[in-house]
Amino acid sequence: MKQNLLTLAIATLSLATTSAFGEIKNLVINGDFNAPGAATDAQVRESAPERVPSWTTMRSRWFVDLNAKPPVPDASVLKAKGDGRKPTELIQNIELEPGKVYTMSAWIRGEDLVDIPSRPTGLVLTNWGWTSTASLTEVAEIGPEWKQYTRAFVAPKEVLDGDTQQPCQLRVFLPEGETGTIWITDIRVVEGGKLE
Repeated sequence: MKQNLLTLAIATLSLATTSAFGEIKNLVINGDFNAPGAATDAQVRESAPERVPSWTTMRSRWFVDLNAKPPVPDASVLKAKGDGRKPTELIQNIELEPGKVYTMSAWIRGEDLVDIPSRPTGLVLTNWGWTSTASLTEVAEIGPEWKQYTRAFVAPKEVLDGDTQQPCQLRVFLPEGETGTIWITDIRVVEGGKLE
């Protein structure tokens, strides 16, 4: 009985702490790919990039995979396959404070991925011009089973393009030469974290 009361007290304290501080804000918009309007596998056209709300598609064949079972509740899964000829990327601008620590995370799985030296695969944060990057995964880590990857990083200095300051960009990325497939969901970037 005393052990049950202690467990209940710890659980109550934990809930009170969570509600007192609130939920940590995810800086990624539509990181679970649930926003209405996303192209699904039934709508894919090889000749044009598909739409994913709040993300910019470039040179890609992305779509929300209705057949994939997400590892987290109430999420949809984005699927991408490299064509081997050019990079495949889905981009979202993200406002970060230079020099501040953030943590990015995502659930990822993959099949038939090619390890291309010095090129990231998966989720990558870059500044404008790719002079600074933080990669969430290495190809060798990505397997056929869902796995949540987490990494803390220091936000890079923003770069000027003429007189315009450019934000950082979060990229779901398959490099040139990649012919494998990745599935990704529940992408998050939050303030704080512990650097390795």
